[in-house]
Amino acid sequence: MNKNLVILLFAFVLLLSLGCEREDPEFRTFSKSTGVFIINEGNFTYGNASLSFLDLTTGEIDNQVFYKANGFPLGDVAFSMTISDSMAFISINNSGKIFSVNTRTFKHQGTIAGLSSPRYIQLISKTKAYISDLYSTSILVFDPGSLQITDTIETGRSTEQMVVWNDYVFATCWSFGNEVLKINTLTNQVEDSIRVNNQPNSMVIDKNNNLWVLSDGGYEGSPLGVDYPALTVIDPDKMDVLTTVLFPNISGSPNNLLINGSRDSIFFLYGSWTGETDFDSGAYRMSVNSNELPDDPFIPEKNRLYYRMGIDPVYSTIYISDALDYMQKGFVFRFTPDGALIDSMRADRIPGFFAFMTE
Repeated sequence: MNKNLVILLFAFVLLLSLGCEREDPEFRTFSKSTGVFIINEGNFTYGNASLSFLDLTTGEIDNQVFYKANGFPLGDVAFSMTISDSMAFISINNSGKIFSVNTRTFKHQGTIAGLSSPRYIQLISKTKAYISDLYSTSILVFDPGSLQITDTIETGRSTEQMVVWNDYVFATCWSFGNEVLKINTLTNQVEDSIRVNNQPNSMVIDKNNNLWVLSDGGYEGSPLGVDYPALTVIDPDKMDVLTTVLFPNISGSPNNLLINGSRDSIFFLYGSWTGETDFDSGAYRMSVNSNELPDDPFIPEKNRLYYRMGIDPVYSTIYISDALDYMQKGFVFRFTPDGALIDSMRADRIPGFFAFMTE
């Protein structure tokens, strides 16, 4: 046989074996107690979403804990994660499913399949949880223990983020919407709604028990039209607007509203959907007793591409992801509650949602 042909054949076999090589999940066992989960969305339709775990004891990050523990990937666009004791629920948006995962071993426990486009999971009790959906006009109710769908809440529009307050859940209507729904968790019925600026994307409850809603305002060409972004403060009991704080730039696109552990300061990411800004992009901080936007970012974006943010509910450590060009593996930056950089680490493709596991 031709010598060059033999060499080429050997090289092909070697490359093929390397390309197919994957770590056998049977050789990987995990037993974690404290740390931070990072949901890496992955690329749309590529099915390359992944789960990272940052061990706060060792400071080490593992970017493939779900695959290594189970031998199969998460799926197409992992979006959010909700933790309940030793269990977690991960929404796999474009795959239309929810995975149940053991937070100590990262083992897959079960699946809710056949969903439209699940976004967030809101726990109500040990036997009840809600699933919002980007394309469905209802919220699904399921039992976290059995993973069985138990009820459907008709909303008439799509729903996004949810927060619990007493016996109620508030849900934003983000996609081409401008309302916040008030749902009675005892009856699973929409009791009330309130209009806010276009496309409310996130909410928090502050120390004064007021509901803060962040609207991005939409975008040019949207069927809903474009509006000024805004922070709306609502009395959750009376469903009255207490304050509306408008952002000065209509092309600004604030998102990812969060609150610190003491619930006295809100945080959000602020950039522009046009890429052209007359303000400094970055992470902003604002007192819940203020009705004026800060002039400058708390943590400037500089030459990064801030994508999502998370705040440790115990220590108020701030986590911000940099999606780079959405094709490379992104970075996660950690900051103190005062905004000082602690460190950074490489996650996987499009690091997005952060979920915190404490003792």
